Amino acid sequence: MFNKLLIIFIIFLAFIINFTFSCSKLNKYKFNPNPKYSDEKVSSICKKTDASHFTVVNRNVNFKKKDGNIIRLNHFKTLLPNGYYFCSLQRENSLILD
Repeated sequence: MFNKLLIIFIIFLAFIINFTFSCSKLNKYKFNPNPKYSDEKVSSICKKTDASHFTVVNRNVNFKKKDGNIIRLNHFKTLLPNGYYFCSLQRENSLILD
């Protein structure tokens, strides 16, 4: 009788431990950006400036001035991945941005 209760208790304990750990695992999802979404974000940034290109570093948008200095928009965060983005079809050339 005692052996049956011990086996049932061990099975119950194993079930509870398994259930607890399976529910508490932190799943790490890899984010794959949608190219259409990226195009929309790039277009929205380009429409707000007259720059021909910009870079994204650690979610910050950076513009290059004609004199070689960098304008960092620390207040503007984007979900675009780090990289170099071109602004095509700009209507006007900027006086200060490259």
